[in-house]
Amino acid sequence: MSDIRFNNWLHHSGTGGVTQDSAGNVGIGSTIPTASLDIDGSIVANAGILTATTFHGNITGTAATFTGALTYEDVTNVDSVGVVTAREGIRIGAGKSIGSDGAAVVYYGDGSNLTGAGPTLANGVNDRVITATGANALNGESNLLFDGNHLQVKATGTTANLSITGGEGGSASLNLNADEADDNADKVRLITNDGGGTYFQNYADGGWETTWHSTGGGNIELYHNNGKKFETTAAGSKVTGDLEVTGSISGAIGQALQYHNDGRTVCSGTSWNGVASQAITPASTSSKILVMTSACFGMDSNNANLTYMIAKFRLVWNHSGISETQLDHKSYGLNFPEDQGMDKIFQGNCNIIYLHSPNTTNPITYTLQGRCHHSSSTLEVTRGSSGEDDKSITLLEIL
Repeated sequence: MSDIRFNNWLHHSGTGGVTQDSAGNVGIGSTIPTASLDIDGSIVANAGILTATTFHGNITGTAATFTGALTYEDVTNVDSVGVVTAREGIRIGAGKSIGSDGAAVVYYGDGSNLTGAGPTLANGVNDRVITATGANALNGESNLLFDGNHLQVKATGTTANLSITGGEGGSASLNLNADEADDNADKVRLITNDGGGTYFQNYADGGWETTWHSTGGGNIELYHNNGKKFETTAAGSKVTGDLEVTGSISGAIGQALQYHNDGRTVCSGTSWNGVASQAITPASTSSKILVMTSACFGMDSNNANLTYMIAKFRLVWNHSGISETQLDHKSYGLNFPEDQGMDKIFQGNCNIIYLHSPNTTNPITYTLQGRCHHSSSTLEVTRGSSGEDDKSITLLEIL
């Protein structure tokens, strides 16, 4: 078999051609081939597969598939008219950019230097709650933390506030559920309504029941099994049901004074007459005076024509020249059987107990007064035997 040996194989026009050097490299359009096949120009393949280890120059095609890595070396720009799709990512060397001219976006590493492509995050620290500070800005709040179990609100000033605001005419509620809220007894809530009432409620019986209730600037109520048992009032407090004290009741007791007399006092007609009186000087303007009065009374012999009579009593006090009256006086009726002689003594008893807040340290005189209901009647206070305390006033100061 014979060989054809040549250095240059030219077109009949004397241009182009094929060149082969002594190393066996073949050049098409290239007179100094540097690779096994060195083509100075374009390769057009309408069908089939073009396989090469390395491509130099431009590759143009309507569709191209690369099963290995496509590497651009010393390339200033990659010009893509359509969409560049990468199955596992696009890597860009340090300091390079993605973006339109004049609006480059820098991206590399773990994304910490990704800018201009969306919201920015400032003060990002573990457990901080993220809030929006602008249309494209996020901030990690140093005073608002959540670690998965504990929500902590810290004050930037002197007071920390947690606000829950209901809609117009509605209510605001804070629900607390223990143990995954799988039992009714696990559920409680604090709720306030538009009328100013605040309720602490439980769900133990399958529906919301009140444990305690308060009104703005008003009373506070305590409940047992949804039934009110204790409440505060403008005058003090009120208990519904029994009150059991297992220990001592602490409180300072001041002076205790008592007036008693078994002498005879006659009250004629409907004019008020003094029956018994006692004075006391409170130790403090906050002291309270417990006034306890007692009077034994009966019908005088001048009432022989009556079958009954009504006695009235009231408590009055005077301090610094000012007289005041406990207006809720007491009335007592005495029935006299018609078959009894009118010379017998028929008696009754009056007791008035009153807690007074005098708001003074000046001397106060408390007086028990009595009168008859009819102008023609005569009331006699004290017809007991000698030595009995038939009319008395006891004053007890509570500090």
